Order: sequence, then structure tokens, then C-alpha cells
Amino acid sequence: MFLDPPFPGAVLVETHAHTAEISACCKLPAKEMVRAVAECGYSAVVITDHNVPGSTRSAKQCARFARGYELARRAGEKLGITVLPGMELRFASQGYNDFLVYLPDPALYKLRGLPEMEPLAFKRLADEEGMRVYQAHPFRPYLSVEPPEVLHGVEVHNGNPRHTNRNALALAHAQKHGLAMLSGSDVHQAHDPGNGGIWVPKEAIASPAAFVEYLRATPHPAMLMTDEDE
Repeated sequence: MFLDPPFPGAVLVETHAHTAEISACCKLPAKEMVRAVAECGYSAVVITDHNVPGSTRSAKQCARFARGYELARRAGEKLGITVLPGMELRFASQGYNDFLVYLPDPALYKLRGLPEMEPLAFKRLADEEGMRVYQAHPFRPYLSVEPPEVLHGVEVHNGNPRHTNRNALALAHAQKHGLAMLSGSDVHQAHDPGNGGIWVPKEAIASPAAFVEYLRATPHPAMLMTDEDE
């Protein structure tokens, strides 16, 4: 799949992807996942492995959690695709709600105990460290919508075909509350890439910091959005 960019020089970024090494729900090891994304025409992919309660309380656990990103980054260097750091964070106090977090520096993987924080306290930390925070797929039936004050934005299009994402509700919610918007495929299996993503200038993927700055400066990026689910 190779799509025409919506503006000159635009490249496609997969904003929501997992590795089997860290995310138990993912069927693709990092190398295979990066290859699948690259074959669909993406120029960059953000690794958003699940950071769940109890998984990153120690330095050793944090190092293990960063392994999905590191393996993907090495694969990306060989395949010619940029790999950027992120996570899908789940707070102990918020049930199954998930937060996509984009990191300006992979060194932030060393931060311990993030799932044990409260969302508002984490938002303050994110602002201090330059991270960006979006609620993932907020209108799936078993989830609840987080208050705007704990977020920078919302994933308004989640392309995972095995869930009822109700993306139209997420888009309307973001528009109502003036939240930034994001689209991602939510890659877990080989056929998932191509169901979401955002278009950015090539310079926006020059580094993790450049990508996060683009998200900050561009609350409504050009988005790849597949057919709406029911």
C-alpha cells in the first residue's frame, strides 16, 4: 500500500504499534512488525507497547520495557524506516482506559512507576518532560472518557478491525472540547498496518523531539482514516 501524500513532502507515520516482546496481545515480534509497517509505505512508526500497573516499578523492569523499542529501532535501521519512542499507558486507578504517550527522548523509558500515578499528576509530569498524552480509543464500549484536563488530545481514529471503536464519537468529542487529534492503526497483527496514521513533513521524524514538537504545534494533523466501524 503506497498512498499519495496530502501535501508535498509529506511522509506517513504509524502512531500506534506494539511488539510481541513486550505487549502480550501482539502477535508480531518487533522485527516483523516493523517490516509489515514499512511494506505498507510508512516512513516512521511509534512503538506504543503497553505499560501496565506493576510492569515498570524497578530500573530492571523499565529496561525490559524499553526492549520492544530498541529491537524495533534496530530493525528500522536495516529497513530504512524511522522508529520513535512511545507507550500505551494504563493507570491502576483508571480501569482499562489507555493513554498513548509520545516521548521526546527514549531516556524517558527509565521513569519508574508511571501506571501507579494519577492521570492529572502524570499530565503535569508530561508537560514538564515534554511528552504528549492522548486517550486511546476512548469510546470502545467497555471504556470511559477521560476529562480533557488530563489530556493533550484523543485518538479520534483507531483502525483495529477487531474492536468496536466508535471513532465518530471520538472525533465529535475532540471537536467539542478543543482537543488535539490523532489516528493510528493499532498494530497487533500482520494485516493491521494501513488502517490509520498521520501525515507529517519529513523533518518531523528527524528525531523523537522533532516528532513530539510537531504534535504539539499541529493539533489537527492530516490523518489516514479508514472506513468507520459500527
